[in-house]
Amino acid sequence: MGKSGPAYVMTPDETLGWAYLQAKVIKGVLTWNTPLGRVSVDRLRDHVKARVRYQHGRVAVTEEVTTNGYVAQTPVSLTQARLFTMDKTAQHQILILCLKAIRFADRTHTDPFGYTRKLLWQYPGQLSARNLGQQDVLPIDAQIRVKVHLRGEG
Repeated sequence: MGKSGPAYVMTPDETLGWAYLQAKVIKGVLTWNTPLGRVSVDRLRDHVKARVRYQHGRVAVTEEVTTNGYVAQTPVSLTQARLFTMDKTAQHQILILCLKAIRFADRTHTDPFGYTRKLLWQYPGQLSARNLGQQDVLPIDAQIRVKVHLRGEG
């Protein structure tokens, strides 16, 4: 039987961040307000490239989250410059969600991403469960890069 500890529940933002980091977003939606009105982006899908390595007693993770979607609502007509600005705003929002999920994992000493398990599979000879000592889960150092590609509906 495996160890069981206290149960932790992620907030909705942390859950969304986890979904982006795990490439589980299929029909995502982001909305935000601008001085001119509300912007809504939908049909978001993401792909993730992740690299996990062991470094100084921590899990060092580099993730690249690439997200595609469509602008569903905008208060003004779309131009390339406005679309670029919307890409950047969506990137920022997704990055914040991802960082919230990473902070949750570090704060609760959990690994909802499976990074420690990936390390054990990658380095079976050098790193084993008993080499981790009393730690079941290692602290996470994450570098996250988010790319967003939005298109207009028309």
